[in-house]
Amino acid sequence: MYLLNPKKKKSVAHLWTGTDTVCRMFGTNGMKKNRQVLSVDTKGKPVCHMCETVHNKEVKVQEDS
Repeated sequence: MYLLNPKKKKSVAHLWTGTDTVCRMFGTNGMKKNRQVLSVDTKGKPVCHMCETVHNKEVKVQEDS
């Protein structure tokens, strides 16, 4: 699931955990919450680099366990 701002052209799609974005921007007020929508796809927007990096590290740790 992705959290994104569909009206902002240069925004990115963030990976959504159900309570926050993986990069924690939502929880730390790094984005305007009232402008974000949940989506099952990225709507053509690039995925947040920090969300991808953190998610990939978490997956690798789980695989190594």
